[in-house]
Parts: sequence; C-alpha cells; structure tokens
Amino acid sequence: MNSIRLGLESISALLAALGDPQKRMGAVIHVAGTNGKGSVCALIQSALSHTHSNLKIARFSSPHLLHPSDSTRINGTAISEETRQDFLRQISHTGIKATSFEIETAVAFAWFAAEGVDASVVEVGLGGRLDATNVFADALCVVTLLGLDHTEFLGDTIEAIAREKAGIVHPESRGCVLGVQSFEKAERVVEEWAQTMNCALFHVNSVVASPDQAGSDPTQFQRVKGTLFDQQVHINLPLLGHHQRDNLAIALATLSAFYSVHPKFPKPPDSALLIAGIEATKWRGRLEFISIPGLPQISQKRILADGAHNSQGAVALRQFIDSFDPTAAKNRKILWVFACKQGAKQRTDALVSTLFRKGDSVWVTSFETPEGMPWVTSALGEEVWECVEGVFGSGSVNVRMFDDGVASVVAALKEEKVLEADNGSLVVFCGSLYLMASLHRLLRH
Repeated sequence: MNSIRLGLESISALLAALGDPQKRMGAVIHVAGTNGKGSVCALIQSALSHTHSNLKIARFSSPHLLHPSDSTRINGTAISEETRQDFLRQISHTGIKATSFEIETAVAFAWFAAEGVDASVVEVGLGGRLDATNVFADALCVVTLLGLDHTEFLGDTIEAIAREKAGIVHPESRGCVLGVQSFEKAERVVEEWAQTMNCALFHVNSVVASPDQAGSDPTQFQRVKGTLFDQQVHINLPLLGHHQRDNLAIALATLSAFYSVHPKFPKPPDSALLIAGIEATKWRGRLEFISIPGLPQISQKRILADGAHNSQGAVALRQFIDSFDPTAAKNRKILWVFACKQGAKQRTDALVSTLFRKGDSVWVTSFETPEGMPWVTSALGEEVWECVEGVFGSGSVNVRMFDDGVASVVAALKEEKVLEADNGSLVVFCGSLYLMASLHRLLRH
C-alpha cells in the first residue's frame, strides 16, 4: 500500500508475525518532533557509536535521502540491499497489507533484533501517537521543537499536534526529554501528558556560542558550549545554524538521561569520547556547503543546500544566511534554487515569504519522486511562480523555470558563470529534503 495511513493495527500485526523484534532492540531512544528530530537522532547515534565501539548502536530515520536503506543503519553502516530484500520477502509472505513506511519500519526493527543491537535510536515518521514506530513500552522518549506542520493528519492547532507527538510517552517509558519550545501551549501539553503517564521529565540546558572561536570555520562547524553530565563542555558542532545548537542541547540532555535510566549500560569515564562522536556527526542536506565539480574554485563555500520545507525551517535558514559573513550580507546577491512538495500552497507561501527578498533570483526546478513514496511529487513550476508573484508582485523577484530538474540547473550555473565574480553572492538549494536527495544523487554520479 503506497500512501500515508496512521494507525498501529498493521504494524502490530507485522511485528507479531516477525516475532516482535521491537522487544529485542536494546535500550531504545524514541524521538518525536516537528523540526530537528533527524539531527538529534544523528547526533545521539554518532556519540554512542563512537563511545562504545565494541557495541552495536542502531538508528532508524525518515525520510531516506537516496535509497530506503539509508534510513536503517547500525554504527553508521546501512543495511545491505540483499538483507533488506530478505526481510521484504518475509514480510510479503505474511500477507499483511501495510504502507511502505510500515514495511520499512518492520524491516529495520527485524534487522536490528537479528543483529542483537545494544541500543536503538528511532525517529518518529509522522506525529507520534499513531505512528508505526510507536511500539515501545519502555523507551527513553524525546520531543524536539513542535510547530504547525502536517496539519491535515495531526490537527490544525499546536495543542492537537503536541498531543499527537506526546503520544509516544507511555506509563513504562523511562523518561521524556523535552526540548525548548516556541509555543508555550505545546510545552504544557507534553508536560501534562508526561505527568499523566507518571513519566520523569528531563528539561534541557541551553547551548550557546563559545567565546573562543579561534580557528573556527563557519562553513564547517560552530564552536559552542553546553552541558553534559552536569559539566560544561566545549564542542565543535558540525551542524550549522543557531537551531542546531538547540538540537545539540536536546542531544546532550538525552545522553545524560540515557545513562541514568539505563544503569546497566556502560557509562564512559568522561565526556571526551561522546564529544568526539558528536563532532564526527554527518547529516546531509541540512545547512550544508557543497562543491559542484566543474565550477571555479571561487565558488567553493558559496553553494548552500538545506532541506527547509516548513516555516520554522525557513526561519532557521534565513537567519543563518543573514548571520553568515555579516559584512557581505547587506549587498549580497542570492540565487535560490527552489523546489517544494505539491499540494500545500499555504506552506509554499510561508517558504517564499520567509526566504526570498525583492531583487533576488529564483530558479524553480523539481525533484524526482522518492523511491517507495509515489504520493510525494514536486510542485509545478507555475504554482511556485504564482506564489512568488502573489507575495512580491510581478517582476520584483526574477523567476526562471527549469523543468528538467537539478541537472539543468547545474548546467546553467556552469554555462552562465554565476559564481565567478568575487562578490560574496550565494547559491542556495532549498524547499524540500527531496530536492536535497536529487542534488546529492546528481553529485554522486
């Protein structure tokens, strides 16, 4: 079944047919939220894998970037296609009808159990309460930043959305780490639900820029300080943007809580290994400076790719651009390469109004439909054009259409020598994580 369908009936039946692998996934960290949950999962998994190199640390995340196997990893290594196909055949033989996400979830959990993992970091797909990953009785739960997204499935108020996200917390949950929230009502809903479930609540300490920025490269990492095991630590955070400091704060609080609620898990003698793991985190398509072969050397560190696809993500991207090299910001020219998902005009309007400015250039393109997700399609260029003109008026933003996808955009960047002038200009790919996938797929080949 190729669609979005919330509910636990099918996944419960699938997992039961596979021997309930969700009960054999080691110490589970279950992460819900609107923004930041993927980054938080990547930071936690990298920290634990680096610290416990003799153990198996699993991670399941969504959506996948290039291939469904990308989402299912142990110690950073993706499930092999041969192994994935073996589990898919087992699932097919059950005769149970399920969505593609439910199937991939079952594959991941079955593989993790078969491999005897010691800990699993699991990202919620959509919502929480009725998400296919919500099958753990005693996980350490995490709730990242909440916002108004996927309202057609989760409700059109922040309180309704918070209730869905908080639904991953159960009476036997080992605790709930709650990140700083933009909406006080959302925070209150999660706190009240945790209290109802008699679940310990862990709040986070802020992560701020370190006063010592010597040797830092703002295109590679940000030097920050935070709190781990009640001690101040300094970290070269490889995920860029102020919002990633908030995600790191959640990851640090989760790591601190993890060892306290899992006393049998071997706690490291100090935080150095965990910090080294955090500093080794790789998370593509999030405020990522990329190099495109064939463009002049001067273009390096001036091409930015970010999967911002909702209003909170757009605000974070815009803030980063405005703060990056402030001396050049006032007169900086920005060329936006933009593609977004079809069917959400309100979201597109929010992206356009937050990101673009009068005088900018916008090259509207498209992304390929991701494997296993045929319901995800790229918005038509004409739809985006209408949104831009509706926000800024005709001619205020220079819009061009590239109907042949990212390859035609990259060809135009080379032919028109867009980045050859040393004027501090930027090219920014954004609008969808699926655009990031198309871009990385092109760069890989």
